[in-house]
Amino acid sequence: MDALAGRDLEVMVGIPNDQLLAMNSYGRAKEWVKKNITTYNFKGGANINLYGNDDFPFNYAFFDGGNPIVDNGIQYANIFDANFDRLVSALKAVGHGDMPIIIGEVGWLTDGDKNANMANAQRFYNGLLPRLAANTGSPLRPGYIEVYLFGLIDEDAKSIAPGDFERH
Repeated sequence: MDALAGRDLEVMVGIPNDQLLAMNSYGRAKEWVKKNITTYNFKGGANINLYGNDDFPFNYAFFDGGNPIVDNGIQYANIFDANFDRLVSALKAVGHGDMPIIIGEVGWLTDGDKNANMANAQRFYNGLLPRLAANTGSPLRPGYIEVYLFGLIDEDAKSIAPGDFERH
């Protein structure tokens, strides 16, 4: 977690199913969070939220071309690779460059935002899924990337506190 603290990254922490038994009480889970997560909580940072950001280059969210962006001599054609390598770089900087990375949520919303619609969702998934299946990885970490898709169905009971898009 030291590698991620203060790096302006949003991180989702999960516990593998085979370790859930160890969290069989609220007190135990609370203690684990205090020891492993709360220690690294700090003021500042920012969530990476592209919804409603008019300055974000829209086509950079997809995998079908567009104008690449060069960062430290590496060419990035999409935000997926750029953000993934941002995490890889942060981990390398603190000596954990080989740490496994699992992307817990990736997807495209279908309602609740100006760019949320079925056509854009189809464009996103038509680029993402073949790319993941090809196991190309990212410029800094070629190969397999473990990715979990988020929200392929609407969740009408979900909180919309972050925004209307959260249910779609």
